[in-house]
Order: sequence, then structure tokens, then C-alpha cells
Amino acid sequence: MEKGVPVCPLLGSEVFKLTFDYDEWPATHTDSETIIAPYNGSIFQLRDKYKTIFGEHVEDDDHSNLKNKKLFKIRYTLNILPVIGEYQDVNGMLENQDVNLLGMFVESDELEVFS
Repeated sequence: MEKGVPVCPLLGSEVFKLTFDYDEWPATHTDSETIIAPYNGSIFQLRDKYKTIFGEHVEDDDHSNLKNKKLFKIRYTLNILPVIGEYQDVNGMLENQDVNLLGMFVESDELEVFS
């Protein structure tokens, strides 16, 4: 950005998106709505965090009335952009490195990065 290179195409690309599928997480749902939920923990502990992340959206385990409903495939995607410029030390704590990519975007005059 300091060199005048536009970053909007990079942010809109798939570079910072990690699509994943865990057997422990539901694969289908009757609602096609997109849900965005925050997760600030370790990517290595994500597998066990479904109820923590989506707790308010988790339905009861009663699947008896699903016969007449359409099911939609769930695609889970993690935006890894917030962890750029950070690393984990041996104690699992996040420490900042020299690069704070999100901070640079906030200070930028290139408003298109937020579209």
C-alpha cells in the first residue's frame, strides 16, 4: 500500500480464506442464511469450538421434522486476515510482529479495501 499497489483485489480473493470441513460439525441445515461469527482462538483448536462459535444458532437435536424440509450444504470458511502480522509463542499467547496489516488498512486512504 505504501508503494501504491492496490490491495482491494487481494482482499477480495481467496488468499485469506480457509475453507474447512470437520466431521464433528454439521454438514447440512434447513436455513440457507449466511452466518458470520467471530473466532479469535487458535486455528489448531477450531475443531472443538463449534458450539462456542455458533452456540446461539445451534438447534435442538430433534430431527424428526426434517423429512419435508429442504437441506442446504454448509460451507465453513475462516478469514485468516486478522492473524497476519501475529504469531503464537510457546505459551499460546499472540504477540505482534513488525507488520500490522489490519492497522495499515485502517490508516490507508484506499477506502475500496472496506467494500
